[in-house]
Amino acid sequence: MAHTENVNRELSAGGVSNPGERRMGRMTAPLSSEKFNDFRGRASRPEFWWFYLFFVGALFCAGILDGVLEATLDLPAKFHSYGGFNVLAIALLMVPFLSVSARRLHDMNHSGCWALLYLIPFVGHFVLLVWFCMKGTQGDNRFGAAPLV
Repeated sequence: MAHTENVNRELSAGGVSNPGERRMGRMTAPLSSEKFNDFRGRASRPEFWWFYLFFVGALFCAGILDGVLEATLDLPAKFHSYGGFNVLAIALLMVPFLSVSARRLHDMNHSGCWALLYLIPFVGHFVLLVWFCMKGTQGDNRFGAAPLV
């Protein structure tokens, strides 16, 4: 009986009772209407990495769709490049990806401008991936309160 009351309380408060739903919520949190273009505040490691997994998965699926479309239409070699689905996925997910990256940098007390390292091929990506793996600052920092994990 107590378990049912806890579940009902959590559901009525807007929470979820299924841990899988909780993970999915973390993964797509940067896509929510409040966070998809919010460059303020901090993002925890799980929030960043779940979204990163979603981002890579979306690009992978878009690449498969482009490959199927290309094979089906038998396009000439000059059209072999990023397909329409891949470009669409990148266009739709770029702002949320940059915002969660900036907030992850904020969690380590770095400016979000460090996300410009993405523009440096290989080296910039490597440096950012190392930083994103690091633990954030404990407690409050200049970008706000510590994110809930």
